[in-house]
Amino acid sequence: MFRKAMVSDCAAIKRVMDENVVPTWPEENVRYAVENENSRFFVIEEDGEIEGYACVETVLDEATLTSVAVIPAKRRRGLAEKLLSGIFDGLAEVRTVYLEVETTNAAAIGLYNKMGFKEIGRRKNYYGPNDAVIMSLQLYNKKGVN
Repeated sequence: MFRKAMVSDCAAIKRVMDENVVPTWPEENVRYAVENENSRFFVIEEDGEIEGYACVETVLDEATLTSVAVIPAKRRRGLAEKLLSGIFDGLAEVRTVYLEVETTNAAAIGLYNKMGFKEIGRRKNYYGPNDAVIMSLQLYNKKGVN
């Protein structure tokens, strides 16, 4: 089930994050993002277990994908795409979504390309020795608004 994250989900979200994301966030940052009115934080849950999450932060007509992860046992099943599509569908005021992804994360880059993101730049050594690919998605084109 795709749903909005709740404060009671923070510990489970943090466990998923700790297994999948480097650098990870402190639990108080997860809680802040769940409660923040400028964030959209959603989870995918099955049988009471959180299998993945995604978070975007919005400012005016822009959003930044701040974190997304799916537990390893549930990857390659479309859960990340479902999470992102669900969040993006609810961003009526947003025209552009930005993200940074490590150049070595081919699976994520493939997903983002599939969803229509385009590379717009790079950040050298953003992830330690690895660069970041900066990508953007124009939502207004998908919604037919100019």
